[in-house]
Amino acid sequence: MLTKKRHQLILELLAREEVVKMQKIVEQTGASESTIRRDLSQLETAGHLRRVHGGATANHLQIEELSYFEKSDQHVEEKERIARAAADLIEDGMYVYLDAGTTTLAIVPYLEEKAITVVTNSLPLANTLLYHRIPTFVVGGQLKHSTQALVGYNAREGMLIYHFDVAFLGMNGVHPAQGFTTPDPEEALVKK
Repeated sequence: MLTKKRHQLILELLAREEVVKMQKIVEQTGASESTIRRDLSQLETAGHLRRVHGGATANHLQIEELSYFEKSDQHVEEKERIARAAADLIEDGMYVYLDAGTTTLAIVPYLEEKAITVVTNSLPLANTLLYHRIPTFVVGGQLKHSTQALVGYNAREGMLIYHFDVAFLGMNGVHPAQGFTTPDPEEALVKK
């Protein structure tokens, strides 16, 4: 069986079963275990699957992003540690970009005593910055319901007039080949 055909068969098996054992792939393709190991390595490098002990698992992209409220209660201690470290990088007089996100929101209380100006595309951040009396600019754009972020072309264009000393971006994932990721192209446009 040709490599391309084996790869297609492996991906079809994963689409049906989520996790496929090495032995099943060997039986279905008629290829040796060493050939299947190479196939799985190639498919993993391409981002199509994830190798696990004894086989492979599907590498689904998350289509449905968790809402702002669903994310706000997750990993609270980690967000606090990140927020403190981020705030230590911000000095008086800086122009700071805080992207939409619950981790970036955690930075705000640590900025209260700093003489800075913040730009954001996030309604929750804008409200929190207002509460803490931190000078803030909000970029325009389409309001995304789930994350309460202003996204899309207008948000991107609005950001082009600013020059930031430091920027903190919210991300949904980090991939060794793809870099920082988010499932929404409109939000990715702003982050880019």
